[in-house]
Amino acid sequence: MIYEGDVMSDLFIIGNGFDRAHGLKTSYYDFHQFLKDNCKNMPYIGAVELVSQDSENKIDGMIVYEPVEYLDFFQIIIDQTDGPDWKNFEEALGRLDFSDILRDFGTSYDTDSIKYLNERSIEPIYQAVLTVKKMFPLWVKSILIDNRIKKKDIIQEMLKKPHYILNFNYTDTLEKIYGEKNVFHIHGNQHSSIIFGHGNYVDEDFDDEDFEIYPGAGSYLNMMKAELKKPVDRIIKRAETQNFLASIKDVMKIYSYGFSYGSVDLPYIVEICRHIDTHKVTWYFNDYSSDIEIQKYQKIVKKCGFEGCFSTFHV
Repeated sequence: MIYEGDVMSDLFIIGNGFDRAHGLKTSYYDFHQFLKDNCKNMPYIGAVELVSQDSENKIDGMIVYEPVEYLDFFQIIIDQTDGPDWKNFEEALGRLDFSDILRDFGTSYDTDSIKYLNERSIEPIYQAVLTVKKMFPLWVKSILIDNRIKKKDIIQEMLKKPHYILNFNYTDTLEKIYGEKNVFHIHGNQHSSIIFGHGNYVDEDFDDEDFEIYPGAGSYLNMMKAELKKPVDRIIKRAETQNFLASIKDVMKIYSYGFSYGSVDLPYIVEICRHIDTHKVTWYFNDYSSDIEIQKYQKIVKKCGFEGCFSTFHV
């Protein structure tokens, strides 16, 4: 609900912990399971070499290749980067490690062979990236919000005061369960385009062969980074985002619920701090988080430009 004038308002920053606290299966672990359940019968595309670079496993002088279903292998890479729970899935997308399947100039192969083998190995993984990008919105749209989900009385009471809502979730939980009409879904929702990805810098010159880490794979690696990068700068510059930021100048209290303060989303926190007089504001963290986590969040928010006070709230 949006209020204008001299009324002091609250700002709610909603993250995935909010949906999970209402019993929804919206963790990235659930997306992991969705991929497993819905990609079992996908056609095999390409082969990935699983043999170590120094392997002696050869037949008639040729390295043995073990074909694997390409999406399964991409999931293995994410598991190795982020763990099987995929708790920091978006950030993990920006630091995937392909060293087990790609060769650099330090190997015993000649340059042309290295380029050929790397391109042969990385192309199926790129196809997997496109598949993951396609499957993510399908997973989001498959999440059902049961109208019988019980409201949290404290949240319902807090929402009676003048407020704004910045929602990082894709679901309509606030709308369907709490009857909220004006929720700003900054990354889209179940009824619109979905935005997700990492926030790491994409090197525009990575595919220059003189500077490639892995010859022959540079262009694919760069395309993967670009496909999986969240366009935060562009999102901030959108008219909808600028209008929202301009509207929150009267905020005196900020409540974050279920928001993890991941690095990819911190530019939004910086913008919030730029658009309000933070000296007069109190930032509240849900006391579900441990004292150590809350202290970490406080340091992060301060680095984003916040100069007000901190407190906690209980749900």
